[in-house]
Amino acid sequence: MPRHYERSYGRSRALSRLVELVGWLLVVTGAAAALLGFAAAPGLFAAGTEAGLAARLLGLLPGLLLVAAGFGAVQQSHGARARYDSAELSRDLLVQARLSQGNAPPVKMAKPSSGPIVAPPRAVTSVDRPEPVLRAPVPRRTGS
Repeated sequence: MPRHYERSYGRSRALSRLVELVGWLLVVTGAAAALLGFAAAPGLFAAGTEAGLAARLLGLLPGLLLVAAGFGAVQQSHGARARYDSAELSRDLLVQARLSQGNAPPVKMAKPSSGPIVAPPRAVTSVDRPEPVLRAPVPRRTGS
């Protein structure tokens, strides 16, 4: 039975939905523009000249670019929501792992009104001071 969890990242999810909606609008608009561009290609040339297949394909190009941009926006919004779900589930797995090892549950985040979280002071020992790193000199090239 799947466990239902509280979704977070609400604003990011809403923005992702908006990007997806804009993406689908671009796909529909691009498809319409491609069809109109293909049909309108003969009228773009001087009277009495025949528009060839190359002209019709050029008429398709702006619409196809809009369709590609729309599908890209939809793909990015789906990827973003997958990352949000992954972050939430990873957090839940971390809590479960800590509880199964007998460790104390994780410390909850402090509310903004409760003030900053300050670590207790500790004594500085010689272990805390790293030794200087000695590096071998790098030979320089001489111009010949």
